[in-house]
Formats: sequence, C-alpha cells, structure tokens
Amino acid sequence: MSEEKSLAKSVEERVKPPAIGLLVLGLIIAFNALLSLALSGLDHDANRWALQMIERSGAPVPPFFHTLLGQGALVFGVLQNALKAAIGGFLIYAAFEMLKLKSHGVCMVASVLAIVPCLVCCVIGLPIGIWSLIELNRPDVRAAFDSKA
Repeated sequence: MSEEKSLAKSVEERVKPPAIGLLVLGLIIAFNALLSLALSGLDHDANRWALQMIERSGAPVPPFFHTLLGQGALVFGVLQNALKAAIGGFLIYAAFEMLKLKSHGVCMVASVLAIVPCLVCCVIGLPIGIWSLIELNRPDVRAAFDSKA
C-alpha cells in the first residue's frame, strides 16, 4: 500500500509543474481576452479613424467597408475575445483537474489547446502543451488518473 502512495506522490510531483504552466497560461489568455473586451470600444474608434483616412485619400470606398470596419469589426473582436476568455477559463479548469489527477481527457484537450498558435501566448503555450502531453501519456500517470476515476 505504501508503494502505491509513493508512486502516486511521484506522479503528482511530475504532473504539478506542467499543470501550473497550464494554469499560468490560462490566466494570461483569460486576462488578455478580458482586457481586449474592455478596450474593444477603442478598437472601434481606430477602425473608424482608418476608414476616414481612406476616404480622405480620395480612394473609392465600397459601402460594405463602412459596415465591415464599423460594426463588423467590433462584433468579430468581441466574439474572438469571448472565445479566448472561454479557452483561458478551460485551461484554468483543466490545470486544477490535472493537479487532482482527474479528468484525463479534459487535461489532454487542454494540452492540445495550449499548443494552438492563434492564442495569445504561442511561445509559452507550445512548450507547456508539449510537456503536459508527454507527462499525461506516461503509463504510470495514465494509471494514476484511471485509479482516481
């Protein structure tokens, strides 16, 4: 019995650093997305300024550009940042599950999402995602997750 506890403890110790990395990554992504959501009105003003500059240059501006650079860009930005905030929240949730050695599938999905380059922290997410995938696919780690289920 003590051998199982020592094995579980070593698994927890090995899983802890990549789980903390996922947690930090999730916090960074969520914070960035929420900040971008808060500042989305300023982005809308920047798009309106860009449209005015195009009009002042004398270039013909198709009517759909007004909608695209106006409300379209604002709606797209809000949806994009809401999705990023949700992904950041999911990474935070998965990190806590990983620390508890629960929900192996959720942790695997979060590790793959960390690798996706279109998120804010591609440079941080790539090594953390790969590291957590390596740890999650070790037979003893998988067995520890299965024993907690």
